[in-house]
Amino acid sequence: MGYFELAKDYVEALGGLDNIKTIDNCITRLRLEMVDMTKVDDDKIIALGSKGTVYVGQNKFHLIIGANVVCIADEMHNLKGDGALTTVAKNSEDYNKTAKEYIQALGGAENLEKIDNCITRLRLTIKDMSKVNESDLEKLDNKGVVHKSDKELHVVIGLKVTSIADEMRSIA
Repeated sequence: MGYFELAKDYVEALGGLDNIKTIDNCITRLRLEMVDMTKVDDDKIIALGSKGTVYVGQNKFHLIIGANVVCIADEMHNLKGDGALTTVAKNSEDYNKTAKEYIQALGGAENLEKIDNCITRLRLTIKDMSKVNESDLEKLDNKGVVHKSDKELHVVIGLKVTSIADEMRSIA
C-alpha cells in the first residue's frame, strides 16, 4: 500500500477530513487536533500500522507511526487541500534525482545488495566497498557516512531518508 492510500485510510479512521483540525508531525509521530474525538477509531488506527496513540489534550493526540510519518503527513495535507507540507518535503522528481546520485556514488545499482532505512539513516549492504566513491557521497546532502563493516554502510540523511530509500529501491 502506498502512502496516499495509507493516508486515505488513516483519514477515514480519524472520522474524515472534516474531523481533522490540524495535522503536524515530528520524527515518528503524527500530531493531530480533532473536532470530535468520538469519531476516531483507535482499533482501525492500530490495524493500519500505528504503534499506538498518545492523548495529549481534550482534542489532541499523537499516532506513533515511525519513519514514514513525513510521507503520510504530506499525503494527508494533500487530501485536506491545505497546501501545507512538512519542512523536509520535496517533490518526487527531486527524490528521484537524489536517489540516482546516491546510487551512482555507491558504485551503481549492481553494487547494492540491500537498501534499508531507519528514522534518519540509509542502511546499505554493499557488494564491493572499493566501488563506493566517498568524495561523491560527501558532496551529497547528508550528515555523514558510517562504515559498520566491510559490507555495511550507513548514510545519515535525516527525515527525508524514507523517500530517498523508496526511490532507490524502485530504481535499483
